[in-house]
Amino acid sequence: MNNLSSLVLPYEAIQYTRRKLTARSEKLLEERLQEAEPTRDMPSLSVRANSYETFVEHDVASYRKLLELVAQIAGLNPQYQLFFRGQTNNWLDGKLVPTLYSGIWRDPLTSVRLDERRDTLNGAGNELVERLGDFYGRRSDAKVFLEQLRRNPLVRWALLQHYGICDTPLLDVTRSLQVACTFARLGAEHGHGYVYVLALPYQREAISIDDNEGMTVMSLLGVTPPSARRPLNQDGFLISTSEWWRYTADRSAGDAPRTVDRPNYYKRVMTVFRIPTGDEFYQDSGLSDFGSDWLCPKDDGFADILFQTGFAPKFW
Repeated sequence: MNNLSSLVLPYEAIQYTRRKLTARSEKLLEERLQEAEPTRDMPSLSVRANSYETFVEHDVASYRKLLELVAQIAGLNPQYQLFFRGQTNNWLDGKLVPTLYSGIWRDPLTSVRLDERRDTLNGAGNELVERLGDFYGRRSDAKVFLEQLRRNPLVRWALLQHYGICDTPLLDVTRSLQVACTFARLGAEHGHGYVYVLALPYQREAISIDDNEGMTVMSLLGVTPPSARRPLNQDGFLISTSEWWRYTADRSAGDAPRTVDRPNYYKRVMTVFRIPTGDEFYQDSGLSDFGSDWLCPKDDGFADILFQTGFAPKFW
């Protein structure tokens, strides 16, 4: 863990634990709900001021209706930038509280297993710096990328996370609603998938740290070399919080971290939409799901470099 000590971010994530809307947003929401005609697709707008412990899913039958609802959420919350995440399942913990964990915090988890995942992350990050440094050598077009890679652990984590090399404390999100819908629908086994709408601080630079919100938002395009196609096709971003460093456990007992001690990104979720997997979802929109070869292209130049340097990126 010593080589990661520099990543302790200079803020506390107190405000991260309970997101609240402004009084103006709450008033606008109340007015909008009074004006809206109840429909099967929109029983209510779950833009809420309460905590993530209130769990609501909304069934949305079409992409056009989904766009309308997202536009309303964005209009009611101009202080936040909306990001999306698509999943085939909506995970709940033992108390039926919704969870949105990064890979390193997912079950099954014990103190020993968490330490193993940390060691794997440390080792993979060090190998990434060494191997890519040797591969690029003194090439001038890679100078900025290599400097970022050596200086900032978050950059290393971003590459390891997005290319599926090992678990990290980061969570993949996207600005593309269509990309999120694709990830939600492809491989879903129960006739529907889930699209999360997350409220995050507006990004100011490639790696943007917001002290008040206790959140880091990172653009993959800003931290990957130009040969990386996957981040571009997915409009990919990664988010992080300093709560990764809060965990302490009694290793002699081999206990798992308590649920409240794990950074649960569901605290940033505005609402969850459940969408069908059938062809009717995109009807009258002129759109369709992206293919898996588009989202994780085999001709990704950076993925090829990872292969050449001894890593094994995942493609789906």
